[in-house]
Amino acid sequence: MRKAVTDNAALVGASAVLTGNVVNVSIFKEVWLERHDIIRKDEYTSDTLVSPGAVRVSTASFELTILLNRIQVRFSPPGYDSARFDVLRVLGGIAELLPHTPYTGLGLNFHYVVAPPVGEDFWKWDRAVFAAPWALAVDQGDGASPRFGSYFSLDALGARLRISIKPTNTFPNVGDFLEGRSKGDDLMLADFNYHHELRDSTEPEDIKTILRGWEDAFEHSARVVCGIS
Repeated sequence: MRKAVTDNAALVGASAVLTGNVVNVSIFKEVWLERHDIIRKDEYTSDTLVSPGAVRVSTASFELTILLNRIQVRFSPPGYDSARFDVLRVLGGIAELLPHTPYTGLGLNFHYVVAPPVGEDFWKWDRAVFAAPWALAVDQGDGASPRFGSYFSLDALGARLRISIKPTNTFPNVGDFLEGRSKGDDLMLADFNYHHELRDSTEPEDIKTILRGWEDAFEHSARVVCGIS
C-alpha cells in the first residue's frame, strides 16, 4: 500500500532505530522472539538470517535487524498503516525485556520522494524552493545545470529533528509511489530523523513513551513535505 501525502509526494520508507552499547545478539533466537510476542509465529517469511554478529527477521510488514550496537525495525509499504502498533510491540517489547542494555539513542525515521507539480519544470521548481542565496552565488549561469537541496536541524516533538533533502534521478521504482512518474525523472528525496538521546539509566517505559509518538512524528514530517510539494 503506497502512502501518498500529496499528488506529488509519498512516503517511501520508515524505520525506528534503538542504539545501544553491546547489544546481546545471541538472545534473539526465533523461539525467544515468539515466546515474548516480539515476532509472531505466523509472521515469519523465509528471509531470516541468524549469525553470531547479526540477526535479521523479515515479515510481510517489517524487517527486524539486531546488530551489536543497534536494534532496527524497518517498515515496507504494506506495514505503514500498522507501524504505530508494531514499533511499540517490537522495539518497546525488547526494551522492556532487556532493561539493562545501555541504550544510547532512539530515532524515528521517515523518507519521502517529492516531485514538482505535474507539468512544472524541475529545474525552475528546484531553484525556487531549495536554492539558498550562497548557492545561487556559486552558480555562474554557465550551463552547469545546478541542482539544489537542503539540510537543517531543529527541536521538534521532544527530539532533535534533522531534515536532509537531496535531488536524484535514479530512484528505481518511483511509479509505485507517485502516479505518472517513472524511473529517470528528476525528484527530491527528503529524509526526516527524530533523534532522542538516551541515558544508560533510561527506563523502558520512557522508551515506550517515545515510540508512542510514532504517528505524531509521521504527521509532522508529512506536513513539512506538504509545504514543499
